[in-house]
Formats: sequence, structure tokens, C-alpha cells
Amino acid sequence: MTRFDLAVVGAGILGLAPAYYAARANRRVALLDRSPSPAGATVRNFGMVIPGALAPGAWRERAGVSVAFYEELAAAGVVTITGRGTIYLARTALEAAVLTEFAALAPSHGYTCDRLDRATALRLVPALKSSGLESALVFPEDIQIDQRSLPSRLIPWLIERLGMTWLPAHEAVTIHGGKPATIAVKNGTELLADRVVVCPGAEPRTLSLPGIRLNGKSICGGGAPLSRAPGEGLGVRAGVRRCVLQMLRTQPMPDVALPHAIASGWSLRRYEAFRLAPSWADLDAAPMPDDLQAWGIHVLVKQEVDGSITIGDSHGLVDLDEPDPAPDPAIDAAILREARSLVRLPDWSVAERWTGAYLAHPILEGIVEEVEDNVTVVAVLGGKGMTCGPGLAREVVGGWG
Repeated sequence: MTRFDLAVVGAGILGLAPAYYAARANRRVALLDRSPSPAGATVRNFGMVIPGALAPGAWRERAGVSVAFYEELAAAGVVTITGRGTIYLARTALEAAVLTEFAALAPSHGYTCDRLDRATALRLVPALKSSGLESALVFPEDIQIDQRSLPSRLIPWLIERLGMTWLPAHEAVTIHGGKPATIAVKNGTELLADRVVVCPGAEPRTLSLPGIRLNGKSICGGGAPLSRAPGEGLGVRAGVRRCVLQMLRTQPMPDVALPHAIASGWSLRRYEAFRLAPSWADLDAAPMPDDLQAWGIHVLVKQEVDGSITIGDSHGLVDLDEPDPAPDPAIDAAILREARSLVRLPDWSVAERWTGAYLAHPILEGIVEEVEDNVTVVAVLGGKGMTCGPGLAREVVGGWG
């Protein structure tokens, strides 16, 4: 039986990144996923890497490491960077005040950003709607990637260039710690590894592997330590839930150019960085349309590598044991209504609709927990996986990275 230095369970971005760092350090690495090919949050999200949206501190630093990760892989021809920069639009006086105040404070907190008046924003992104636009703010260090092709391009590269072992359709059913740790796979095989990293993504089953007793207490992120009895599934007592998102995509539009990802003024309420602005509390308290409030909609717009436009998204919480709700056409209609107020497109017909999901918690931003000897569960909470996952993964593998 082959013994690996590191076995990673879960081939989303949070599993791919530690596999990359460890394999690059000449470690024997196995990457397992229960699906024939990754189909979770990594390929179903926006592909936006947005360090500019994060509050100063450890998570923003991790986002910077993540940007370097994607840039390295782009230089190797493995990742496609589809755009650079995020432009936040102010359409009310209060939103404009938040952008102005943030831009003044940004340099002292380590941010690079440019505040734009209305005319400059329209010259930079001609597809923006002029009516109602007051000002804008650009974070030039944010990037957008082609998230759908990332696993299918990175995994073969890790195999061919760095010698990683890829085990698709290998669902881990029990993991027992030790040196080596043992992973029992649903197909009857077993793996041995000196270290195991479990990356559940938004998949509840991975959070309750029966061989994991969940005794550890090491927490990465803010808030109090998780409290639960040995043997309980990670997440239930911890208050972790799934956040389900609705997104949609247009037909390819080669004649439309969006050089930056676009975020509406509603996003200023959601993203932590803008809380630095003194007027943010007033903005957060200002009324929102009832449907946007109820469905947690803040509009993002991003152009894909084929010229299509991804538009979203809504946010709805469900318990881990609940089925995801069916896509709601009324939510799509609300998202499109708001997007039409921001951008001019020649064709608003929808080519594709889908839902995504991520793990969420009211306090914690992430979990790094050694649940048994040499078995660590790693999760990024709150929708920051693409932005912060590689940075957190590098910490998890430590000196191997």
C-alpha cells in the first residue's frame, strides 16, 4: 500500500492549493474527491479574487498570498486571468460619501484604490449606465479568473509536472488519525498518509466522517472556540450553515468589454473593508428594496473568457441537513432588474442559471482544526474561499509551502 506524505480530501480550491504547495516542495501527495471531477463551489462561483473587499488583518493578508498563487499559475499557463480590478459604483449620495471617505483612509490601511468621478468611470467602462451614477472606486489589485476551467487544467498539471496522485471518484468514508493516518474509501481501498487535510467545501457529508472524533480546539478566524462533545459532526453544534446563491449567465457578447468586475452600491454594505468609512453605519441603516433585503441580493457583474456575462447573486441560509431550495425565478428577475440599472448590454437573454453554495457562520470566518493526530479539517467560511483559500492552505502546509 502506497504511503503518502500528504493526502488531501476534497479537490476544490481549498484542496488544490495545499496539494500544489506540498507537491512543489517534493512531497508525495494524493488528492481525493468523491466526484469524477470537481463540481462544487470552486467551479460554481464568480471567480472573483477580491482582497480589496476584506478588512485589514489576517484574512486580507491571506488574500494577498492567494493572488500570488493565481499569478504563479497564470504564468505557468494553468490559470486564465480574465480581468483585473473591481469597480464599485455609487448611485446615491450616501454611497458616494462612503467611497470618498474610504479612499481617503485607504492608504493608511494598506489598500491600493482609485476614486473616480462619474465622467472618468464612464470612460474607463463605457458599458456602464450613466443615469444615476455618482462616482466609483477601483481596486486594481483584485483579479478575476476562469474558475470553471481551473480544476480541469490544474489537476493534470499537478500530475505531470509535480507528480501528484489524483484519485477521482474516491469518497472517504472514515479517517483515523495516527502516523500514518488511514483513509478508508467507499470503493473498499485504503490510503496511508503522514498528514491528512480534509477540505469539505460546502458538502455536509464530509463534515461528519464517522472516523473523526473532533476533539481539537484550534480555530482560525474570529470568535469563540467551537464547543461540542466528541463524536459530533463538525458544524451542527458549531452553528455552521450553508449559504445558497443564485447566479446566471448571458450569451457570449464579444462586442462588449468589461475590463473590471462590477459591484453595485449594495455591495458596500456587505463587504467589510468599507466599514472603515465613517458614513458606513448610516449606509447600512438606510432602507433597501424589500426583495433585495429578503433575498440578500447585492449585484456583481463579471465578464467570462468567452465574452458571456455572469450576474448575481442572492444569499439564503439553510441548515446543513436541509435540501437546497429550488432556484426561484423571482430572485433572478430581481438580480436582472438591478443589473440593468448598472450596465448596458445588447442582449439580456439568459443562457444559463445555477446555484452555488458555501459554508457560513455568524462569527467564525474559517476553521483549521486538528481533529485527530495528523488529521486537520480546513474550511473557509463566508464566501471567501476563492479569495483566501490558497493563502490559508499555505499556512496549513507550513514549511512545505
